[in-house]
Amino acid sequence: MTISNKSRYRNPFKSILTSIALAGAIENQTIQSPCAMEPEEKKTITLPSHTDLSNPKILVNYLAEDYRDKIHLNKAVEIANSTYEAKTRPVANTSNHGLCFPMNPEILAYAMLQAKDKIILEIAGAGGENAILLAFAGAKQVYMNDIEPAEINLFEKTKKSLPSDISKKLESISGSCFDILSNKPELSKNIDIIVCRNLIHFFSDKEQTNFFQLIKKFLKPGGMAIFTSNSVYHDPNFEQACANDPQATHFEIIQGLVTDYSQGRLPCSIFYKEIRPHYEDVDCRGFTDYRLYQRDSSTNNKWQVNLDEFKKLDLELQESIKIAFNKEKSTISKIQSGSVRILVNQYRVYGVENFTQLFKNNDFIIDDVHVLAYNGHVVTADNHFIKDNLPLEKTPQLVGAIVRIPE
Repeated sequence: MTISNKSRYRNPFKSILTSIALAGAIENQTIQSPCAMEPEEKKTITLPSHTDLSNPKILVNYLAEDYRDKIHLNKAVEIANSTYEAKTRPVANTSNHGLCFPMNPEILAYAMLQAKDKIILEIAGAGGENAILLAFAGAKQVYMNDIEPAEINLFEKTKKSLPSDISKKLESISGSCFDILSNKPELSKNIDIIVCRNLIHFFSDKEQTNFFQLIKKFLKPGGMAIFTSNSVYHDPNFEQACANDPQATHFEIIQGLVTDYSQGRLPCSIFYKEIRPHYEDVDCRGFTDYRLYQRDSSTNNKWQVNLDEFKKLDLELQESIKIAFNKEKSTISKIQSGSVRILVNQYRVYGVENFTQLFKNNDFIIDDVHVLAYNGHVVTADNHFIKDNLPLEKTPQLVGAIVRIPE
């Protein structure tokens, strides 16, 4: 893999953990926010420690007292099991709106403790499992928004299987989050808690600014919002890329991918990779695919080069790719049917420091910033650029924040 030679980026933030008890049954940890805050803005945040919300003995402590009977608990466990430590899945019926991620148990547990008698809005909630569990936690009303109609349909189908006293508190809102207030103006300044996971990294700078203004229009004074985003920590190559500009959030990722069609249509190897900060405000939802070589029945089973595609790359990149490709040429030549392509993504990712700064710049009070693993759990390592051979599910993937607006 090719990466610019830059000095190492050290994460200066460390989590400070102290134990407390919850409901006499669950050990919690006070995870102090790793971001620097003004003393008058600081608020104590208590996140539960590693929390198995699929375990009925644990989950019951986060349900409202009226919903701790066997019928309600069994249904809540069923919902939790469907998303606890689950694998990511494509958004239903489309490839345009990213992936659905497992629940973030410690963050959801914290939200559930705040939910009683609150009005809650989940934005980009997919199948709505978080929204449903927040209703079980005693929320007064929970609105669940998603842009994909198929996800809304999944939510409505699940809703029909719930106890009536839970389902009546749940309402879906289909379409773009930017259209919600046009369709439901009564939500203006009427929301206590917003949950929005894995959406804001798709937005351009202008869209982000508009989105955060929208969040403030929803929230009551003192209202809370929970966000997650793709992080730099999921790929150790970002450590070097971030060293050049620790505040960078836009990156261009260039990958040389080899696909062996006998093994499927996903790449079987990466012969080149470069990550570099990108300073234009671009749409992070697309990519450019340059197919350089092809071998299949359409090319008489011979490797065919596409020089026109190669010439679209800048000269410096062409040379780098030639060098990397020649090192793998003997191996690639043995593939009987496949392709060699260059994939260029515009990608937005955050580290703890610039995710903190994002919310400061938009005048939010920051209560907590944290890192989340592929399995959804909070990561408490001092250096989130993990070098050890951790299993994928425990590798840092996302960065999250709990923020609020002034009273």
